[in-house]
Amino acid sequence: MFHCNGWCFTWAVTALGARHVCLRKVDPPFVWKLIADEGVTHLNGAPTVLVMLTSDPAAHVLERKVLVTTAGAPPPPAVIERTEALGFEINHVYGLTETYGPITICEWNPDWDDLDAADRSRLKARQGLAMVTADPVRVVDPEMLDVPADGETMGEVFMRGNIVMKGYLKNPAATEEAFAGGWFHSGDLAVAHPDVVQLHGHRIGERGRRGAPLGAQLVRQRRRSRFGRAQRLRRDLRRVVAVLELGKLGARLGCAGEQLLISLAAEPALRLGDAVE
Repeated sequence: MFHCNGWCFTWAVTALGARHVCLRKVDPPFVWKLIADEGVTHLNGAPTVLVMLTSDPAAHVLERKVLVTTAGAPPPPAVIERTEALGFEINHVYGLTETYGPITICEWNPDWDDLDAADRSRLKARQGLAMVTADPVRVVDPEMLDVPADGETMGEVFMRGNIVMKGYLKNPAATEEAFAGGWFHSGDLAVAHPDVVQLHGHRIGERGRRGAPLGAQLVRQRRRSRFGRAQRLRRDLRRVVAVLELGKLGARLGCAGEQLLISLAAEPALRLGDAVE
């Protein structure tokens, strides 16, 4: 059911009089069984969960479509493509505990329907547009000026609106810092496109709940940096290798390690041998 009241999904299902199918842990074979036995139509899961489901021996093409809402970390396009190939339909959202769940959604454009699977997945990997309960999400530079909508210039995600928190409980100093300039500072890095924003899975602060970046996206981001590019790239690659070694390259990697493994698998240009060197 996730944190912060289950992204409000828990309440919506109840309000509609629908049936909840609950799990005590993520057990891919059991999930596949429940989808069939219980007639599951909707499920929620972070990209890590999607990888677990699609890579499990029980995975198969569904007889009917199941709508999946995913968030918690930016899903690589390859994960989206692989999941939808099995009959799931990805609904990609983004938010924080401080925004009471999702604040943006990748609102699908019907003009994209005729694109091939790879291009559709690339577009669906973008976090999208603000919900109707929020002001438009901004991506800003250190001076709080909006970055160019060129899909390359990095900035921090700022948001405000009806679902953004009033402040941190009994912590006015943190609240003042988080809302400097009248906008909530998410601590998440993103780029802006002419139509949507796209996160890059890396935090610039430790205030929020996410701390682990997606490895390949982090490496690409560092490659763009004009300052200390080679040194930062080597450091990031060493971190990737360290996480993989700690996880023994197995399917039971911790969340952060598994996300890095996902990204390495989705980035053909990045090889573990190159990282070791």
